[in-house]
Amino acid sequence: MLLYKNYRKDIKKQDGNFMASNYNFFKDATYIEQVSRSNSWGHHFIFLNLLLALFSSLSYIYASPSTNNFISFFYLIVTYFGHTSFLFAIIFLCLYFPLAFIGNYRYYRVILVFISVILHTILLFDIKLYLTVKTHLSLTTLNLMLTSLDFKTGLNYNFLYIAIPIIIGLELLFAKFTTKFIYKTHHSKAYDYVGMFFFACFITSHALHIWGDAVGYDKITTLRTVFPAHYPTTAKTFLMSHGYIDNNNIKDIENSTFKLKYPLSKIEYGKHSNVSNVFYININGLSFNDINENKQSKLYELMNENHNFTNFYLPYESFYDNLFATTYSLPAKNRDSILEQDIVPVVLSLMQRQEFKIKMFTSKDLDINLIKDNTNLMSYQIYDFKSDNESIEKFKDAILAMNENDSHFYTLFLNDLAKDNLSQKEYNKKFKVLDDKITSLVNFINEKNEGRECIIVISSLKGNEFYKNNNEVYQRQKLHVPMFFMSNQHNMKNITSFIASSYDLAPTIAETVLKVKSKSQDYSIGNNLINLNNRDFIISDKPSLLLISSDFTTVYLENGHSFIESNKVKQEVKPNLEDLIKSMQILNRFKE
Repeated sequence: MLLYKNYRKDIKKQDGNFMASNYNFFKDATYIEQVSRSNSWGHHFIFLNLLLALFSSLSYIYASPSTNNFISFFYLIVTYFGHTSFLFAIIFLCLYFPLAFIGNYRYYRVILVFISVILHTILLFDIKLYLTVKTHLSLTTLNLMLTSLDFKTGLNYNFLYIAIPIIIGLELLFAKFTTKFIYKTHHSKAYDYVGMFFFACFITSHALHIWGDAVGYDKITTLRTVFPAHYPTTAKTFLMSHGYIDNNNIKDIENSTFKLKYPLSKIEYGKHSNVSNVFYININGLSFNDINENKQSKLYELMNENHNFTNFYLPYESFYDNLFATTYSLPAKNRDSILEQDIVPVVLSLMQRQEFKIKMFTSKDLDINLIKDNTNLMSYQIYDFKSDNESIEKFKDAILAMNENDSHFYTLFLNDLAKDNLSQKEYNKKFKVLDDKITSLVNFINEKNEGRECIIVISSLKGNEFYKNNNEVYQRQKLHVPMFFMSNQHNMKNITSFIASSYDLAPTIAETVLKVKSKSQDYSIGNNLINLNNRDFIISDKPSLLLISSDFTTVYLENGHSFIESNKVKQEVKPNLEDLIKSMQILNRFKE
């Protein structure tokens, strides 16, 4: 290293400006000297990059699950320092150090600047992904983003246009500062102390994790996937990070509120060409299998003569949860936030702007206050009567009294089939009565709306209790309900086998009747039933996370395990992280 010492003396003679020296180190230095200089430079350069990464990684702490005690917070902090420094130690040993042996100090610096820019860009991309969907870059997420064109990560890729130039500028600054620094100073013991601190953090974090995992202390194990490449994301940790699991129990998501942005953007719509009337008839207590040819049902003929959805499923067992899903086209976990922020459903808001007359008719079997909470209707818009028969008659009277120049949206809830403790014989008798009444009501509506655009929707928000199976998490046969449309202005004679749900009614009315031009994703988690495309599943967030497909239901349990329910048979399956990411994106679409 004699040549290197002479070179340092020569530099000092030039008033501290080593670049003023005419001595060409790169030309005369040996291979070993070039490698030695490259290694020394690389150590200082990666230290500056570690500081930058620590600054960026503060975002992971910001987005991490709640740490409401000292131990979990301490674990998060020591993991932040220990794991980040460990990653950079691995990068140095596996990448920066081997590249030093190219034996060219100048090329080595250029290569490391280029690599560092790429690594920090990947880190920023991972941070944005974690902030959005609580997962990190992996083969699974990359495959999902590349293959699923409708996978909305929430990433604003435009941020890279600003971030990358900043990173490049910082890396060039680091490179220049490091080059000057290694010529002017000797090794400092401060680096030893910093290295000892990072090593202590690394050991402490892993010791705490081993203890937390051994005793089942979830306040620590929940945090193990906060940082990238720390521990692999599992179904359990993924659900924990989204707040669905707390101390091995499903959280009571009904009692949690969060800020919602609903809709996501201003809703654009055109004016409908003529007066439009929509009649939504719900026969609660009716499931799809109740309407069949063997019963010689008039509803069966009516269903097959119009636009019929053979795979329509309710996401929830509760009538009021399904009413909320139908009205807002949002999961039930959003209800408390909706009530707290007093948010009006998009469809209701648009109907009010277009001066629709909105009324709801029901019997005493339903709680008016709960109806108001789940629809945002006013008391004067809800009419309750003693029986279904009286409700139907008052519904007819309201149709007769309609102003021909106004548009109307009338809802009718029939609850005779949903009464408790009905025998099968009593159920069949009531069904026969309703079968005749509904057919007569449909004919009455069409007769009184001749010459005006009229859409009739018939469905159910509560399935038949006789199909309940206590061994199933999701009551598939019970919650498989009829859904069919009829219109005097549109050709709606089609049978659709694509899976559909209550979430789809709001965007259907919005686009078909209210002429909404905005994407349905901006105000709902459903799709337009008229132009329905195939999809993998619909989602329910109660009693646990359920992914309901056409042939089976995937159930994610509080312990992170999952199984499939199909034909009353349960089969344990490996959790599908791609499906979990998709479902969380849908469920959290409007969460700020």
